[in-house]
Parts: sequence; C-alpha cells; structure tokens
Amino acid sequence: MNLPEKAVSAGVARVRDLDVRPTLAQGIDPFTKIMAAAAELESDECLRLIVGFKPKPLYLVMRSRGFASHTAQNADGDFEVLFWKKPGGGGGLFGKILGGLKKKETAPPSAEAREAIAARAATDSQEVVSSEPPIEMQPPEFLDVRGLEPPEPMMQILAKLDEMGPTSQLMIDHHREPLLLYAKLEEKGFASSAEEVEAGHWKIHIFPASLTQENNNE
Repeated sequence: MNLPEKAVSAGVARVRDLDVRPTLAQGIDPFTKIMAAAAELESDECLRLIVGFKPKPLYLVMRSRGFASHTAQNADGDFEVLFWKKPGGGGGLFGKILGGLKKKETAPPSAEAREAIAARAATDSQEVVSSEPPIEMQPPEFLDVRGLEPPEPMMQILAKLDEMGPTSQLMIDHHREPLLLYAKLEEKGFASSAEEVEAGHWKIHIFPASLTQENNNE
C-alpha cells in the first residue's frame, strides 16, 4: 500500500508493520500489542496493521487518542490499516494512558462554555472537537459461540456484556450473523459491526453506542 496523500501531508515517511492475524488465529487479544506499537511511533512513522477484517471499533479508539487512519483491502482479501498521529493530536495524553497513568476526572464544561466553544469554532471555520471527556475503552475480550444452539449464543453474549460493563468491547466468533441480537444490544447501549470473514464464520464487534456519534469515514 502506498502512503495516502493525507498521511504524507501529516509528515509520514516511514511505515512500521504489525500483522495481528497470527495473534487472532491463536485466540489472543491483540489490543495491547497494537496500542504498544502505536505508542512507539516516531513523528514521521505510521503503523500498518494487517488484519483479516475491518476493525471498526479500533478506528474509534485510535481517533479518540489523536490518530488518523486509512484502510485498503489487499489482493489476498485482508485489510491493511494505516494509523498515524495527527499534528497536535494529543500524543502526550496517549502516552500517559499507555504508561498506566489515569487522567483525573473533571466535571463536564457548563452548557454556556460548550456553546461558547461551538460558536468560536464556527466563526473560525475550524473542526469542532467535543468538549466532553473521551470514553476510556476497555481492551476487547473474545467470545466464541460457534456451534451453540439458539438461544445459547445470545444468552452468553448478553451475560458477558453484563459482566464487563458499559465501556466494554467484545469480539464475537459466530457461525452466522445474529440478527436478533442487534435490538438487544441497542437496549443495553451498545452498537456493533459484523462481517463474514469466511463461509460460516462471522466476526461481530460490540462496543459502546456512544462512540458511533463520531462520524467514521474510514
């Protein structure tokens, strides 16, 4: 994959590869490995993530940490996702998070303050950045429900989400697309993306619905 113009414009000149397909094949969570690799990027580097499916929840997590992205599907049908730091994209906070430091919680800005920020951004014709603190996502957990008879897959998924809490991410391996699950997820405040990676094998990503408020054009 050639570097996209938007990456070059951000000063990216080098690529650091990370192929997580073997990790996923072993049923191991690659989230920590991805975050660690992203934290090591120099200002002129981008991370090229090679994965067998489009990792939509990851885009939201990386965007909240100041990264831009570009995705392309290669000739083998796998996805190559580039991540690079936006100029002034908050890399310092990202490094603190990865270093295990917790950001002190503060009260949300008042309604008047939010209105002032929005008005100033509109006047300056600049991109509006949310004044609310970003959601700190939990690393994804994995659940394989292939081969289970209904309604056992749905029951296990919903029970797992109840255990994990409202900022959870869950990656499901399923033998079919669970169409009846989506309404249940919405009731619990979750959104999802589903993709058939091969015949009889679906990958379903479940993540907080509040993250979908950011328009993802990846």
